[in-house]
Amino acid sequence: ARRAVDGGYAERAVLISAHVDTVHSSSGGSDNGANCAIALETMRAFIASLAREDDEKSDGHDAGAAMCDEARKTCAVVIVLFSTAEEDGLAGARSSATNHAWFDATAHAPIQVILNLESIGAGGPHRMFQAKTTTGVGRRAIEMWARVA
Repeated sequence: ARRAVDGGYAERAVLISAHVDTVHSSSGGSDNGANCAIALETMRAFIASLAREDDEKSDGHDAGAAMCDEARKTCAVVIVLFSTAEEDGLAGARSSATNHAWFDATAHAPIQVILNLESIGAGGPHRMFQAKTTTGVGRRAIEMWARVA
C-alpha cells in the first residue's frame, strides 16, 4: 500500500471468500470448514512467498515490492473475507457486497476477481460454478481452471 500511494501505482484487489457457518444438520467439515482452512492456508503460503521474494528483491526499504508490477505501475491487494449466514440466504456475503467500500466501483483498490471457496456436497469431482466471462480477468480465471481441472 505504501508503494502504491507514494509511487502513484494503481491497486487491484483479489478477494478470497469463505463462509463460516453450516447447515444445522451438518458437522460443517466439508461445508464449509475445509474451505475456511483452505483460505487460511492460502494466505499463509502467499505471505510466506511474498516475504521470501521481498528478501530477494529488495534491501528492506521497499517492503511489498513482490506485490507490484513496476512496468504497469500496478500493485496487488489480497482481501480475505470470512462471512456468515450463507446457509440462511447469503446474508453475510450480500451485506458485505452491498455495504463495504471494497465493492464500490470507485474504490481505491477495485476488486478484479472474487474466489468464493464453497462446497457442493461431500464428494465427487471439483466444479466451478457461477463463473463470469464478462471481463478479461474472468475469462483468464476460467481458462486457468480448465487447464488444471
